[in-house]
Amino acid sequence: MNSSSLTLTLFMLFSLLSESEISCLDKRSTFFPSCENRTRYFDQGTCKNNYEVQHTYCAETEMTNLEVIQGETKVPYQPQAGWVEIFLYGSNQMVSAKEGTVFDCKNATVLIGQPKAEIERYNPEDGEYNIPFIVLSFKCLD
Repeated sequence: MNSSSLTLTLFMLFSLLSESEISCLDKRSTFFPSCENRTRYFDQGTCKNNYEVQHTYCAETEMTNLEVIQGETKVPYQPQAGWVEIFLYGSNQMVSAKEGTVFDCKNATVLIGQPKAEIERYNPEDGEYNIPFIVLSFKCLD
């Protein structure tokens, strides 16, 4: 097996693992593809061992309050400044996504989160402030 076949096989395995119901991935034995100009972050979530992660995502900044939503998605508005709003029927909420990364889908798995730095800087005494959830990964299973 040549290196490109091995890379393709590992990528397909990772894709299958990320779509299944596996709750913890072993960082020591799982192949994670390159993030292309972004950083890969790992979230331990409910996993007990420090070498396991529940979520992994590529982003420009670290996120918190990660949540996986399953269900129908709808992009009801036109993009603004490279971003779109997407409605997640599985959680009945609107979240932000980079233009071109999401679309209408009857059965999607969506990983969302909030920028960790913004959450840490938030001061409730300053008044109400809505820190939007952002789509970190989107998979249409239609």
